[in-house]
Order: sequence, then C-alpha cells, then structure tokens
Amino acid sequence: MTPIPKPSLSTPAASSHTSSLVLPTPSSSTSTNSTRQQVEQQIAEHEKLLQESNSGIGKNVLIRQINQLKEKLKEMDHLQQQQKPQLRRQVLGSNTTTSMDDMPPATLDKLRSLERDVSSYRSPRLLGSHPIPSPSSSGLDSSSLLPLPPPPSGSTPTKRRSKVPNSDRRNTDIEFATEIGQGLLLEVRKMQALLQEKEEQLNQLEIQKADLERAAEAMAKQLRQREEIEGKKTKKRTRICNERYSFFFLTKKRGCTLT
Repeated sequence: MTPIPKPSLSTPAASSHTSSLVLPTPSSSTSTNSTRQQVEQQIAEHEKLLQESNSGIGKNVLIRQINQLKEKLKEMDHLQQQQKPQLRRQVLGSNTTTSMDDMPPATLDKLRSLERDVSSYRSPRLLGSHPIPSPSSSGLDSSSLLPLPPPPSGSTPTKRRSKVPNSDRRNTDIEFATEIGQGLLLEVRKMQALLQEKEEQLNQLEIQKADLERAAEAMAKQLRQREEIEGKKTKKRTRICNERYSFFFLTKKRGCTLT
C-alpha cells in the first residue's frame, strides 16, 4: 500500500475522499498569513524609509503607499472574519484541507487581488524573499506530481514576476514621475523669477550709474567755467594794477623833472 505523502509547500495533504493532491492556493490560511506578514513587513520598511527621507515628494509617495497597504490589511482582516464560520464548519464536519472549490468565488477574487497588490508594493529589499504561491489547478493526478526543483540562483520567481507589467505599479510610477516633474517645474519658475528680479536690479544700477556719470560731467563743467571766470578776473586785476603803477611812475617822474 502506497503511503500518503505528508503535507508540504509543494505537495499539500490530500482529501480522504479523493486521491488527487492540492497545490497551495491564495485561499489557504498559510498563504493568507504569509501575505499578511509580507504586508506588515512592507509597512514597517516604508515607515522607516519615510523617517529617513528628506524629499517632500518622496514622503508624499511613501505616505500614500503606506495608507494603501493598511487598507489592504483591513480587507484581509475582513476576509478572514468571513472565512472563520466556514472554516469552523469544515473542521467539525471533516478533516479535509481547504481547496479553491470550497471557497466562494468573490473571496477568491479578493484574495488574488490582494496578492497582486502586495507583489506590486514589494520594495527592492523584499525581492529576495519567497514569492506568494500562485493559484493552480487542484485536479492534477498524484502520479504526475514531482518534487519541485530548487530555483536557479540567476533568477527567482519574484524577479520574473517583477518583470511582468503591473497596472498599479505603472500608475504609481506615473504619479511619482508627475510629482517630480511638477516639483522641478516649480523650481524652474522660482529660478526664473529670481533671475528676472536680478536683471531688474542690474538695470536699475545701470540707470543710477548713468545718472551719476552725467552729474559728475556737469560738476566738472561748472568747475571749468568757474576756473575760466576766475582766471579772467585775475588777468583783469593784474592789468589794472600794472596800468596804475605805470601811471603813478610816470606822474612821479614828471614831477621830478619840473622841479
């Protein structure tokens, strides 16, 4: 008799009513707890980056991402509250493991959406961690399942997943680039305003310099005119003095001759 394989990450326990094995799905409690731990770890790392960040734009992006991650945690808590009654009934009724067919479609869709969102918010520090198990078919034959080989060192599923385009990540990058562009545009406008103010100050200084030069030329012209006037007056006085001296000398000479 073939022994029943033990539960593991690659080969979970099979149901007592079927011989097929079930791969881990997003609806399992282990996957939900792992996703929750990753979200909490990302929130802690984002808060640490927020404390270390000095850029206003980067802080706004980090705060928005932290709020979105906290909203995801609330959604996960709400889903877990919805799953508790059903899981309790399954535990009391049978010892089988939970599969995708046992969960409501709406719950599965929400969990898959949460996993995609968590993978989109994964920071570069978490790229080396274990990826979230993706949903797979539960109807595979047990003989076709083989032990999963170890991932190659050159590439990991997380790295391959990171290369897949994601709308949420792309939207976040676009918003971040838009905020950076707006910040740079504001800085350029400030620099242009400062440059225009400096140019106006230079123009005013040039006008003041021209006024001072004209005033200096006018003062120099007035000084030259005064010097010319004083020179003329001095020459006239000298000439009058010479004439008086000559007249006095001639008068004195005539008086001496008469005597």
